[in-house]
Amino acid sequence: MADLKPTPIFDTLEHLRDKPPSFKILPAHTKKDYPLGLDFLKQYDGSKATFESYRREIERVMQWSSFKANKSLLTFKRADIEAYIAFCMNPPIAWIATKRVARFKDKEGLRVINPDWRPFVVSVSKMEHKRGIKPDKNNYQLSQKAIQEIFTVLSSFYQYLLLEEHLTVNPIALIRQKSKYIRKHQTKAIVPRL
Repeated sequence: MADLKPTPIFDTLEHLRDKPPSFKILPAHTKKDYPLGLDFLKQYDGSKATFESYRREIERVMQWSSFKANKSLLTFKRADIEAYIAFCMNPPIAWIATKRVARFKDKEGLRVINPDWRPFVVSVSKMEHKRGIKPDKNNYQLSQKAIQEIFTVLSSFYQYLLLEEHLTVNPIALIRQKSKYIRKHQTKAIVPRL
């Protein structure tokens, strides 16, 4: 399953509102995860940017739990979260794209999966792009901001599941040493001045 190419799970907010999909891609052991993820994401329909950020993280963790961990998000322990973060720091090449694309496309009046979509995207800076450097999947690196976002979104999601009484413990809260993933910069950034 190393070369599995994941497919998108959640469409845009507008399309989810108009016609919620009947989802058939996830394996049986994670079928409960989809409606819970969808209900959680719908809470953020007032902010498109927040919805998109949260959708990206929930979709990634659902892909990983379904096809790599082979277990439901509802059964995650601290070790599962740590394994997921390690996976995000070094995803398989088949899970990485070199450009952002829409998850779904319109085709003959239907919403269909975009086969070019991937959960992770490698990019280059504008300066590198101007110099002709192209994104290379082998150079994928998760930023500190992205790692912090994983913790933020998953913590919020598991808190939601806790409050909705789907869980008794938030596995994110059990990770005491988040510092081994998130590095804080102690030095002040140098601001160039004329």
